Amino acid sequence: MPADIISYSNGLYVEVGNTDAEGRLVLADGMLYAQALGAETVIDIATLTGAIGQALGLKAAGVFSNQEEDLWKYKQLGEQTGDYVWPMPVIKEYQEYMKSDYADLNNMSSSDFGGAITAAIFLSNFVEPKTKWVHIDMANTVRPWKQYGYHVAGASGFGVRLLTEMVCEEGKE
Repeated sequence: MPADIISYSNGLYVEVGNTDAEGRLVLADGMLYAQALGAETVIDIATLTGAIGQALGLKAAGVFSNQEEDLWKYKQLGEQTGDYVWPMPVIKEYQEYMKSDYADLNNMSSSDFGGAITAAIFLSNFVEPKTKWVHIDMANTVRPWKQYGYHVAGASGFGVRLLTEMVCEEGKE
């Protein structure tokens, strides 16, 4: 419910500013759980924001990471797999937009701008400093931008090939 306060296992309290931004609340919990199980790398992919489509159109998802130097590698993997991603910034100062009067942060930004970035910033609060984190916002790619070849009507399956290659690359490191 709006104005509810959620307590997370990392000690953060989050005010529910918008129930339509529920996905990030669930992702945050899942990310914490994965780290509690010992995950050294957390890769999440979600239809998180419509804002990513406004930024990138319908063919490429946004990819964010706490290890910026890897973003271009993910772009290259996307080109190889056909699951295109474009590197997006994690601008720490945007944390300011997640302020809450009643909790540590709000699940919704106070700004109308940079919605995909502020959603990623929200999620970054649930990543331990030693954990490698990659976030893919693929809300705009859920259906094929054009029907041709194996891109048929219905869900696109975006990210399956990309995630497979990302996991294989992580195994090499």
